[in-house]
Amino acid sequence: MSRTSAETDVAYQSLVETMACGALVVDPETSRILYCNSAFSELFLTSPANLAGACLVDLLRHEDRDHLYWLLDQSARHPTKGHITLMSPAKPVLTCMSSSVLPGVTPPVLGIVLSPAVALFESQTLAAAILDQATEAIVLCDRAGTVTHANLTAHRLAGRDPCSLPFSEAFPLKRRSTGSGLQTAGRESEETLWFSDLSAGRVVRGIHAYLPVSDSASGRKITLLLSAGPIGNGTDGNLSTVITMTDISRQMEAESALRASENRYSQVVEQAEEGICLLDPAGEILDANASLGRILGCGPEQLIGRKIKDVKFLSGLEPDRPKLQEEAERRTVIGERGIQRRDGTLRTVEGSAKMLPNGTLLLIIRDITERRLLEKEVLEISRREERRIGRDLYDLLAQQLAGVGFLTKVLEQKLQGKGLEESKEAQRIGELVREAVLQTRNLAEGLCPIEFNADGLTTALQELCRTSRQISKIRCRFVSSNSPVVAEEATAAQLYLIAREIVNASKQEGASQLTIRLESVDGRINLSIEHDGQPRSGEKTLKIVRYRASLIGADLSVRRDRNTVLVRCSLKHAS
Repeated sequence: MSRTSAETDVAYQSLVETMACGALVVDPETSRILYCNSAFSELFLTSPANLAGACLVDLLRHEDRDHLYWLLDQSARHPTKGHITLMSPAKPVLTCMSSSVLPGVTPPVLGIVLSPAVALFESQTLAAAILDQATEAIVLCDRAGTVTHANLTAHRLAGRDPCSLPFSEAFPLKRRSTGSGLQTAGRESEETLWFSDLSAGRVVRGIHAYLPVSDSASGRKITLLLSAGPIGNGTDGNLSTVITMTDISRQMEAESALRASENRYSQVVEQAEEGICLLDPAGEILDANASLGRILGCGPEQLIGRKIKDVKFLSGLEPDRPKLQEEAERRTVIGERGIQRRDGTLRTVEGSAKMLPNGTLLLIIRDITERRLLEKEVLEISRREERRIGRDLYDLLAQQLAGVGFLTKVLEQKLQGKGLEESKEAQRIGELVREAVLQTRNLAEGLCPIEFNADGLTTALQELCRTSRQISKIRCRFVSSNSPVVAEEATAAQLYLIAREIVNASKQEGASQLTIRLESVDGRINLSIEHDGQPRSGEKTLKIVRYRASLIGADLSVRRDRNTVLVRCSLKHAS
């Protein structure tokens, strides 16, 4: 050996002796210590010479001996790092071990540096405490699939201490699979989820599995979402696999309940006779059921995605959004509309709208064409019956009473001729009979007002005002302009009945003045009734008059202030 080489060896040895970390030269086959520095021997309260020839494995904690042999085997091929616990006389010392083959030495030996890992131990303790607070079950498995570490949630999930048990035994997981064979194609079955399915040397996520509950007689299963990934040193082998298991049973139950609720809602919507659609804030149709397509004469797929104002047979049903926003908590009825279906036929529909909390508008449309036709037929039957009764009262009862009045007058004259006092009673009977005749004729005209007046609606309304003045002592005034003529008898009858309903209600509401106006403006007939009563039974009356207005396709509006009530009915003048 040259002088320079010897001086270098002395320098290296001096450097190693001054290191604060333990330094060793070890035989990789037997773990026998060939050399160690003072920093290592001081851990065992002895000198380096006394440790020369000792086996390193004998100085370790029993649980770390197999791990040391594996580290030495790995170090023979590449530099390796790991953790071992030295059983020093004072107390066990956790150390970080770095080892590699020393170059230029035959036979090969390993150079090992051991540094205390107190900080690492404390950080591991802190990490373990943090993991124990996690709601997910977290386990660490070695290469063979044995659980080496598990947090508290994993203990609860396994129902015991899973450490030192094979993963598939500690957590007997099952998962669903779909058969691919000729006989099992498309069929679902359960299969065991093995540790090898999770330790493929790569990160796997989103695996659904089921863990049977051992103490549940009902066969209940815990649904888990698994993720797994390797933990290694970036070389040939992986030290372990970390597996995270999240209990998603409640989430799956909630999702299942939500799907069931959505299915029930979808069935209700699809089976509903009413047409139902959802509109976004911009008026675009988000969804529509089959009934809406049937009412409009098209398929629902032809409506979805279009703006309601662009759909000819829906544009008239677009509601007043600002008003709906103000009445978001109430159900707002749009009212009746006449629409033209795609095939050109006319239908009468009733729409209602509700503003949902997210700004979506729920629109419900009912086809009431047949109902309105039936109602008109029923009303026509009722009106014919009223006319018949009116004729009978006018033609029969009134005439008979008039005859009785004539005979009473004759009797009165005969009694007066004889100078009898009973003539006064006969006179009184005659007066009562004449009043009965007048009342009978008024009743007949009330049952059939238009038929008994040559001028139709105008004369009937004038007579209504006259009767109100006589009976109720209300200052009732009738005003007519532009000589409106209502040719259709059914329409005129409904307008008269609307006016009569309001007049009768004004009597109960203490009105002293009332004005009825009938006018023709811009091709429309307007009937308005204004009085100074205080509304008390108005809602019931308004329901009746709104219904009557809907029968003739009229628009009805009501305006109230402190002193007056104005009811206005307007309909298009039939040409």
